[in-house]
Amino acid sequence: VTGAIGDRLAGVFRGARQHVPASTVCDLARTIREARADCVVSFGGGSPIDTAKAALHQLLSDGVTPDAAPVHVAIPTTLSAGEFTAIAGITNDATRVKRAVADPRLVPRVVIMDPELAAATPDWLWAASGIRALDHAVESIYSNRHHPLGDTLAARAIQLLVRHLPPSSDAGAPALVEHRGQCQMAAWLSVFGMINAGFGLSHVFGHQIGPRWNVAHGVTSCIVLPHAMRFMARLAPDRF
Repeated sequence: VTGAIGDRLAGVFRGARQHVPASTVCDLARTIREARADCVVSFGGGSPIDTAKAALHQLLSDGVTPDAAPVHVAIPTTLSAGEFTAIAGITNDATRVKRAVADPRLVPRVVIMDPELAAATPDWLWAASGIRALDHAVESIYSNRHHPLGDTLAARAIQLLVRHLPPSSDAGAPALVEHRGQCQMAAWLSVFGMINAGFGLSHVFGHQIGPRWNVAHGVTSCIVLPHAMRFMARLAPDRF
């Protein structure tokens, strides 16, 4: 990334941390101001991408006009799909409680999904974030705010994940890049319905379990989603 930017590079921030501690958001916002950057490129999983979104939210809250705010370009290497939403989660450093900030201006201007870059993502992280994408799709389908368009895209996301996530989670598997590319498409489709349907039980619990006990978000989905699905199956069996 830095090589491609060349002499236009204003600075590099390496302080992003899992679950987006508030202190890292402040640090990045300060770095952007000091560098007078007109563009932010976030690279990696949901944590660096949300850190960038949250820092831009802080700049906007501090009075930076939308026209003067840096353009955000996101390059995701996991399947968390935060790059497609206007929401960022921020964890209080002292209490470990996560809160959300939302603003339509937080959605990155450009998202670059490159499966060749994603091929370097560790297998465990890739698989866990894939279950996160599955979580998005499932919870948008059984939401009481589900929508026909969201249902269609989420169902397609589930089909793609069932087919491509297992072989894409083994770095030694043949056609790895192709499988990871299909999973990236699934992640995009999976979160589309969630944007409209809102968060379900698995997400509500996962967002708090993760920062409190330092559990990766995808792993919280592995733990909580089966229980949330059983509970919802009793309340809304038609959605299954």
